[in-house]
Amino acid sequence: MTMTSQHTAWIILVSAGGMMAGLMANEVRELTSWAQATTPAFMAGFLAHVATVVLAWVSGRLLPK
Repeated sequence: MTMTSQHTAWIILVSAGGMMAGLMANEVRELTSWAQATTPAFMAGFLAHVATVVLAWVSGRLLPK
């Protein structure tokens, strides 16, 4: 089976999701309660990690073959 650009995009998306999980692991570990996950500081960090994943996925889609 040959890799199409769609296969590549899915692989990049899954790996970017894994990257986000790894980045968030340390921040979740520092929470003392789940209520802290709704604080602005935690949400800002979460959104920064989501932006990283989206950027990685879009960059992978835009790279020339």
